[in-house]
Amino acid sequence: MNTSGHRRIGASGQKHAGFTMIELALYISLLGLMAAAFLSTMNFTAGSLDRATRKIAADLKYAQQLAYSNEGVYGLRATSATTYEVYVGAPGTPATDPYTQGAMTLNLATNYAGVTFNNAAYRIEFGATGLPTIGGGTQILLSQAGTTRTVTITATTGYVTVP
Repeated sequence: MNTSGHRRIGASGQKHAGFTMIELALYISLLGLMAAAFLSTMNFTAGSLDRATRKIAADLKYAQQLAYSNEGVYGLRATSATTYEVYVGAPGTPATDPYTQGAMTLNLATNYAGVTFNNAAYRIEFGATGLPTIGGGTQILLSQAGTTRTVTITATTGYVTVP
């Protein structure tokens, strides 16, 4: 239909119903503006906090797996309010990151803006059996913009959970 709501008659005398290209372009532009306005009001910080929490839980599980499979000592230690390392043997000796092949030291501010540890003294260490030797029963608290998430390490089993 055209903007007046009437049917158009084509050159062959047939009636055509539909939108003109200009009308379609205007509708698509209007939808784009509405989507942009909606997205600008969205708060993506909670997703960033959740991703950071899952990353730390995954790195703890990785340290535990390394301790068990290599029959050694591996752990995770917060080195500041926004940085941590996965270490081998003792803190200060970072394990090798399986993806980058570099030192496994991570800065939360790099990928998770505004996420911080509530306590910069977190340290969890796993022995050769994969059980925690230091930090079992710990709850690692992460915060961002007044919201908190927790990673829990069970004392007796070393089970890592994100409730």
